[in-house]
Amino acid sequence: MIVGNKKAKKRKRGVIITQYFREEQEAFTGWLERLGYADTTVKGHYHHIAYFFSYLESASIRRRHLITHVHIGAYQEVLQQQPIKAATIGGRCNTLTLYGKYLEKIHHQKIVYQGFSIEREGITPKNIVTKAQIKSLFT
Repeated sequence: MIVGNKKAKKRKRGVIITQYFREEQEAFTGWLERLGYADTTVKGHYHHIAYFFSYLESASIRRRHLITHVHIGAYQEVLQQQPIKAATIGGRCNTLTLYGKYLEKIHHQKIVYQGFSIEREGITPKNIVTKAQIKSLFT
């Protein structure tokens, strides 16, 4: 497959998903490429959406038109309970947001979900100082 002047790169398979969701994954990431997203960004979304599709299959959801906001909320709860970093959870949530836009623009399917929140454990608030405070330290 050739996209523009570049040959499309074959991606490694990570999470095992059905052929239907594999094709959906390829279509979604192809859409991101057409929008001009960087190759590394597309690659990240490719892997993140595979985890979501794997979750859907484990919940007996076999087609994209069956996805509801309930599934997205449940997926986020599953993510919160896994031993992964908050940045990874944020990336996967960002992928779902983009996938929602893809569904709306390409397939006219709207999934409304307003509840993405990421619990960040062990993060201390930053104490931001002004230029005047820094200057007073050295005078």
